[in-house]
Amino acid sequence: MSGICITLPVACGMFTPVLLIGAALGRLFGELLVIYFPNVSSLKIVPGSYALVGAAAFSGAATQTVSTAVIVFELTGQIVYMVPVLLGVALSIVIATYMYPSIYDVGIYLKRLPFLPNLLPTSSAVHKVCVRDFMLSDLKYLTLQFTYKEIKDLLDSTKKMRTFPLVDSRESFVLIGTVERRDLELLIEQRLCDEERRKVARHCKLKRKFNCLNTMHGKTDIASLTKRDDIDDGGKSVKILIDPGVCHAAIKLLRGKRKHKVEFDCDLNSEEREQWEEERMNAVPNYKNLAIDYAPFQLVHTTTLFRAHAVFSLLSLQRAYITNCGRLVGMVNLENLREAVEGARLFGGSPMSADTERDELQSVEKNVSVKSYWRQKKRRRCMNTTFNKAQLFVYPSRAISQETNFEKI
Repeated sequence: MSGICITLPVACGMFTPVLLIGAALGRLFGELLVIYFPNVSSLKIVPGSYALVGAAAFSGAATQTVSTAVIVFELTGQIVYMVPVLLGVALSIVIATYMYPSIYDVGIYLKRLPFLPNLLPTSSAVHKVCVRDFMLSDLKYLTLQFTYKEIKDLLDSTKKMRTFPLVDSRESFVLIGTVERRDLELLIEQRLCDEERRKVARHCKLKRKFNCLNTMHGKTDIASLTKRDDIDDGGKSVKILIDPGVCHAAIKLLRGKRKHKVEFDCDLNSEEREQWEEERMNAVPNYKNLAIDYAPFQLVHTTTLFRAHAVFSLLSLQRAYITNCGRLVGMVNLENLREAVEGARLFGGSPMSADTERDELQSVEKNVSVKSYWRQKKRRRCMNTTFNKAQLFVYPSRAISQETNFEKI
């Protein structure tokens, strides 16, 4: 059974092996007490009781849940050792919370799923760190003045982004809403569709044909075609009359055949097509026709890490836009928030954003050179890297986050 539980591709398959390992360690500890203290007559040592407490405490530390105590009570069918079991489970959970994540969290890490770790209840760093300290300030955005060409360039440069913020202008940067990537791609396709191009091509062909006919009619009158002089064999002049209806019917027939051919074979050449696409792409789209989310989730730039974590956990958010008096200043996704929480758990702080690092550089005293400042900065980062490598077995998501990019926001 243990082998089957260990090889199962689910996290709950680890509970039974953990329970057995805890019982074995508890039994071993109880047997050692019996061996080293054999002459204790006032207190009877029962190794089985230590096995029970060890199983409950070890499984509680692995899962970090209090329900393991209830499971142990149900398995044994008695509550004689309720107090030591509850104390062992409580102490193991408190210690394990500060040391490593639960087996369920590790399973989520290994499967590379987006996950938000829990905050330490006694950590004060979560109330000191704000979202502006770890937000993404370099955002790709849309404005109301963007042309079709700028929208297409934005889509080509960001292959993984699925949602784009929409602001009113580059100067004010007031957040209006968000637009989905598929809506923008559909907008570009409708702007450069084949039907519109062929319609313009047919119009150009008909215009050139009508100009040609007008030129021909200006030189030769159609009425003059109804009469023509001919000379018979005797040398006499004979006037042959042609019915005007026959002439007009022939012209209509020719026009009809030409029109039928234009509808199926007409298209612009390469130069005309480039010119037409350039004219179409330089126009500004009507954003009222797009499906805009005018109420994206927003956080104030002074929101603490504790509140941001609570909001993301309760609402199951993937991203939130950071605003300052309505102006868009950044964005926080699940990956940034997870790194900030892990930084608060390990170092008592959070990863420093580019804006914070620039402000720190500007606040350096004038007597300190920039070269020496960056030398100290590099030494500090090397120390943090060494400490991070030592903590990889505790938080494997740090190694995974270097390979996985969740911009897939």
